[in-house]
Amino acid sequence: MLEPVNVMRNAAQRGFTLIELMVVVVLVSVILALAIPSFKNTLARKRMEGVASELATDIQYARSEAAQRNAPVRIIVGANCYAVHVVGTTAATNCTTLGTNAVNLKTVQITDGTNLVFASNNAKAFLEFDPVRGMAVDSADADSSGNVTVTNSAGNWQIQARVTKQGRVKLCSPNNTVTALATDCS
Repeated sequence: MLEPVNVMRNAAQRGFTLIELMVVVVLVSVILALAIPSFKNTLARKRMEGVASELATDIQYARSEAAQRNAPVRIIVGANCYAVHVVGTTAATNCTTLGTNAVNLKTVQITDGTNLVFASNNAKAFLEFDPVRGMAVDSADADSSGNVTVTNSAGNWQIQARVTKQGRVKLCSPNNTVTALATDCS
């Protein structure tokens, strides 16, 4: 003969079984495994955007320092660094060797997989700002404008900081990988 089930006793023993807990743990693990790569890419892109924004700000800083100090100020760009400095008696060769009597205003090292590529409009290795007019010209009054392309290999993203001869800076995305920026870099 079958015994009747005590409904009151079963209702008092509520909880989760081990199998239910394992199913929840597996589902949470799968969701996290899908979300983490996307989160890493977002972080890498945001770091690169931060470097480009800081570079654009530092270009404007160099222009204003040239006027304030009444001396030419240069930005020299390397693969993973750039330096803002007052021009000395010897030309700078890279971000860490600024030459004789150069006054270093700021050096930025980039270590997160973001790279910088500088292209000048006159085959020079630097941007230089005239202290009187604030234009991107060197001491020989030659055009010193150009652009610095900031890239990150993690997502093949690009942001370009274009400096006009008048010394203005424009950020754009030449390969349309950063949708918040203009794609026209001219």
